[in-house]
Amino acid sequence: MCSPVSICDDGATYKRQAPTISSDRVCADCSACDTMDHIVATCTIIANTVCSECLVCEAGVAYAKISCATGQPTVCATCTACSHLEYETGPCRPDADRVCAKLTTCHPDEMELDAPTLTSDRTCSALAACSDGEYEVTAPVYLDGGRGSTPRVCKTITTCQLPAQYVAVEATRTTDAVQAGRVSAAGTGCQHGSPLPARQRMRDV
Repeated sequence: MCSPVSICDDGATYKRQAPTISSDRVCADCSACDTMDHIVATCTIIANTVCSECLVCEAGVAYAKISCATGQPTVCATCTACSHLEYETGPCRPDADRVCAKLTTCHPDEMELDAPTLTSDRTCSALAACSDGEYEVTAPVYLDGGRGSTPRVCKTITTCQLPAQYVAVEATRTTDAVQAGRVSAAGTGCQHGSPLPARQRMRDV
């Protein structure tokens, strides 16, 4: 008595053993590739799945632009390099590219508190203003490269010892008290003795 030969289910089983005059065809389940393999050839009714080991991209140098997880061979691409206006927020790994972010730019009324590194952003701080009782000796200078301005330099306004001294000219935001409009050789802004007559002070100024 004869029986029909079994037919393998395409995509699910394949022919592991061909039929003979006295035996049926033997089908087996198609193999699934491992997570670290990719498919070279899919399973058919006459052949099992063919797998190949995935290529691993070199860490810090390249990353998988096309991953083995897609079932295709790995395609490596060179890691992105952050520019001088950026810093790294995520390292380049075999499965992911490097992530870069734009560096913070300090404004003219700010100074650079912490300089940026390859993996950290710049931090800025507001420029300090001269307090009451001080005057500005050196004004801030705005720097290029997003570094903000140089620090403001302040100095304490000269205080006269009354009644032996008096202020000939009051201090301003950027100048100390001065002696009759002229800075004394000793650098003090106070003058000993009595104030000059108003007409004499005007002529000296």
